[in-house]
Amino acid sequence: MKAIKNLRERRAISPVIATVILVAVAITVAVGVSYWMSGIAGQYTSFEKIEIQTGYAGKEELTPFVPAVYTAGVDGILGTADDVLVTAAVPATYGPGWDIILVLKNSGTTSSTLINCFINEKLVGQTGSPLELVTCTGLGGGMIGEGYVGITIESGQSETITIAGISTGFTSAGTTLNVKLHSAAGMDYIRLIQLP
Repeated sequence: MKAIKNLRERRAISPVIATVILVAVAITVAVGVSYWMSGIAGQYTSFEKIEIQTGYAGKEELTPFVPAVYTAGVDGILGTADDVLVTAAVPATYGPGWDIILVLKNSGTTSSTLINCFINEKLVGQTGSPLELVTCTGLGGGMIGEGYVGITIESGQSETITIAGISTGFTSAGTTLNVKLHSAAGMDYIRLIQLP
């Protein structure tokens, strides 16, 4: 009997305190949800966008142009008529194939890694393909192809990519090639290049 009497004498939490506790819990949950949603929004608002600003093809350069070298003549001033020729200029030599130069800019909000390069839907550098000996290198370092990490371009940065060694056995002068760069995020960037 005494136990029942003790239960009747107990009082519940005051309605004011209960309201304060509920409001505090609601605010805590709301703050947690807002942080969670901002994290999700951040994932979906970052995007990759590579612009191919320039693309052109040229004859494959086997040896680069070497300029003439002079020394100063009797007057000791370089660039006057009495200068002495030390080494004559050597013209560049070109092979039977072509090189393609692409200038890219990452205008997206996240870095982009290019992992594959295709020419006319054939993978560059793939063993056993007609483009097995073709290389795809970035001016800032990195290569695209089997066994390579790829070329990473940070947001806002530019990169020059050279696709070298396209042979006459694969294509011929005047042909338009479909050059496609594939990124790790699954995006494709395509440029049509006409061979000279």
